[in-house]
Amino acid sequence: MNSANPSLTDDLSFSGETLAVQAYRRPRRGDAAGGRRPWFVLGRIARVKAYDVTGVALMTVVQRSGAATALFAALPVVALVHIIALASGQEWLSLLTKPFIMLVLALALVWSVRRLSAAAVTALVAIMCSWLGDVALMVPGELAFGVGILFFMLAQAGYVLLFVRHLRTRNRPPVWALVFLVWLVAGIALLSQQDMGALYPAVVLYAVVIGAMAASSTMTTPTIAVGGALFLVSDSLIGLDRFVPAVTIWAADEIIMATYAAGQCIIVWGVAEVLRRRERAVLAV
Repeated sequence: MNSANPSLTDDLSFSGETLAVQAYRRPRRGDAAGGRRPWFVLGRIARVKAYDVTGVALMTVVQRSGAATALFAALPVVALVHIIALASGQEWLSLLTKPFIMLVLALALVWSVRRLSAAAVTALVAIMCSWLGDVALMVPGELAFGVGILFFMLAQAGYVLLFVRHLRTRNRPPVWALVFLVWLVAGIALLSQQDMGALYPAVVLYAVVIGAMAASSTMTTPTIAVGGALFLVSDSLIGLDRFVPAVTIWAADEIIMATYAAGQCIIVWGVAEVLRRRERAVLAV
């Protein structure tokens, strides 16, 4: 089994077992007759050991994939409980469930890949910055809101780096991505520096960064692009609801969290798909 698929053996780090099989091979003609049978028996034991260890490793890969799928499936449940808590006024439950949204996604990504490549680490940094932003926004006050913007800005910058440096499938965004530029300009035009005060520069800068994230997501896969667009919609709704008094959004908190959780989940799912596909390609070589 191992000799038939050496790339699988090497990737699963069973070189020790493979060397054992080679060391305990059947002696060639001319070897001492007395040593023939023990070497042969040891060779069979070594081969069985390599087969068993490989079988365990393959089962571990299957288990990891199942755990990742379960975590991705759990995220809508956590998000739904959080949204229901918001709608029903159960503040304690909404505060309890909100931090778990990004934590579940981080675990899902870790279990989706077999090794933490540069792309996976970059994605995890963006996810954890989002988690820190979520936690900061749970605290009332302008200072906490500013800290939350900072962490989410870092998250968006991380996603831009991830999309452009590690996951890019084309050299530039498609023409239709200009809609994000129009969206960005229109959103900034609605903001009033007089109403926002000291937060105005930070919010405008954040709008530029999240627009760049959405545009760069179109350079990757359709799945990631959909997630990037939903993330942009979520944060745009936050800006409209908080900083544009003339705009009233029905069930704003619930819609914002629904689009946020969906966008983040779809982005991370798309990232995991790409990384898993790359790992399978390496194994197939």
